[in-house]
Amino acid sequence: MATAAKAMRFNVSRSAWTRHSIRLLVATIVLLLACLTASASAVAAPVNDGFAAATIVPGLPFSDTVDMTTATNESDEPQFCNWSDQTVWYAFTPARDGTIAVAATASSGSFTQITAYRATGSGPAGLSFLSCENTPGVKTVFAVQAGTTYYLQASMLFSAGGTMRVSVEDQPPPPNDDFADATSIGSVPFSGSFDLTAATLEENESSTCFGWSSQATAWYTFTPAETGSYLVRRSGYGPLSVYTGSSVSDASQVSCGTDQTIFHADAGTTYHVQMGAISWYGVQGQLSVERAPDAQASFYYWPYDPSVFDTVTFYDYSYDIAGIGSRLWRLGDGFTSTDAGFWHRFATDGSYEAKLDVATTDGRTASSSKTVDVKTHDVAISSMSVPAQARAGKTTQIAVGVNNSRYSETVRVAILRSVAGGDFEEVGQVTHDVPPRALKRSTSFAISYTFSAQDAAFGKVTFKAVATTLTARDANPVDNTAIAPATKVKP
Repeated sequence: MATAAKAMRFNVSRSAWTRHSIRLLVATIVLLLACLTASASAVAAPVNDGFAAATIVPGLPFSDTVDMTTATNESDEPQFCNWSDQTVWYAFTPARDGTIAVAATASSGSFTQITAYRATGSGPAGLSFLSCENTPGVKTVFAVQAGTTYYLQASMLFSAGGTMRVSVEDQPPPPNDDFADATSIGSVPFSGSFDLTAATLEENESSTCFGWSSQATAWYTFTPAETGSYLVRRSGYGPLSVYTGSSVSDASQVSCGTDQTIFHADAGTTYHVQMGAISWYGVQGQLSVERAPDAQASFYYWPYDPSVFDTVTFYDYSYDIAGIGSRLWRLGDGFTSTDAGFWHRFATDGSYEAKLDVATTDGRTASSSKTVDVKTHDVAISSMSVPAQARAGKTTQIAVGVNNSRYSETVRVAILRSVAGGDFEEVGQVTHDVPPRALKRSTSFAISYTFSAQDAAFGKVTFKAVATTLTARDANPVDNTAIAPATKVKP
């Protein structure tokens, strides 16, 4: 008994100790969570969170990684591009003139932005905006002058937070930046990569094409072994021009385009290809030079089954990169034209060879021809016979005569009667082959009709005949309809 009581007291004591341990563990966890929360909220903002505390870039290349989670922005700092409430600052004073490229990447893949400024005064108000970039994978590139201080505003967009890496490096111009240092194209076909990120424009250098100008260009030189036309293509979009001449000052533009151009080249003559960029889309890519493809001539005419009654439309829809410089039409009946489009009427039926010759602006030529079959299909209703009077229930023959003097046709004649409201409804039809005959001879079509009580109630009925050619389009359908005098109908 004493032993049992002792065991019971032990179990009670152990149970109490277990409850005490659990309460202690819970309290400890709560305390730890509170400490962690307090620590997180107490994390200091990045050291270069403010403009005045901008991190100095001592030299290039430079790289820095910063936690943007608690980054802020100041009330007076500029926001020239996409607005962000998480920014940090860097300051750089180059020792020499040049071009630098700045990139920002987030470890989480979030969107970042680099905005470049030139210091023209003190504080954020003394910043002059230069450029910004927030396209993934694209650097912010700008020219710098020795001794001038530049500020970089690195932003995390959409309050994403997380770690951001900022890198700054020299961006040398391409080796073929200048006219005199043009890359030589030895033979065609040619293909090579280009990078205009830090390209410049020389003094007196023109870079205008179709009104578009570039402040960054690179040059290629090409001396063809064979006379002919050559096609130049480039990636992206920007001025692409071909020049002759011995220097930038006396360069004479031969052709230009925004992504490709064709020019005529004489063997042994040196041509200079200039490529520019007007946006990041045309900064990097491939350039190719090859023999130009053959020119292609093409046209259409309508209607496709013309007759002597039709005014036929002809239109040149030839296309070439270089543009169509001239054209000559010959329609086979003595008619010629140099217009892009025109109207023509053939005087007689027959097969005519319509031919179009075109020449591109660079001298390539092409031809296209089509046979135009002019056939005038034309039938006409020459007569229609209906009774002057009739009675309800009586059946009569309605006779229609159809003339045809040109080609054998299959013709359908439909007979319609008048109904209330001024409309007509079909009451029968018949189809016959109609051979060509002299105009005084016609082919007869006969349809039976039984007059109805409704006709008698109205007191009269009017018949209409409509002739339709089934084998071809009727060239002059105005005479394919006839309406007979009204037939009086009695009960």
